[in-house]
Amino acid sequence: MDKNRVYFVGFSNGGQMCAKLSIQMSDKIAAIFESASSFSFDTTFIPIRKLPILFQIRNADYGPGGSGLELLLANLQVALKTPGFKPHTISQTLIKSFDLNPN
Repeated sequence: MDKNRVYFVGFSNGGQMCAKLSIQMSDKIAAIFESASSFSFDTTFIPIRKLPILFQIRNADYGPGGSGLELLLANLQVALKTPGFKPHTISQTLIKSFDLNPN
C-alpha cells in the first residue's frame, strides 16, 4: 500500500464524511470522491492542502429531510449557477475552498 496515495470515496453520509476529511486530513489524502452529499454551507473552508475532488449529485439528492423538487438533468447547469439551489451552494463551497475552476 502506498500511504502517499490514499483515496476516499463516500456516498450519502459517506460523501459528507469525505467532505469533512477533505478539509481536516487533506495533507494525508491524494483525492476524494463525494457522491450524493457534500458541504451545503455558504462558506469557504481552508484545507491544509488543496485536493482533487470529484463531486456527483443526482436529481433527487435533497439532503436532510429528504424533500424537495426533483432536478431534471437537463436543468443541472442552471441549478449549478442559480443561488438558492443546493447544487449551487455545494459547487460554490467546493470552488471557493479548493480554488477549483468554476467551469
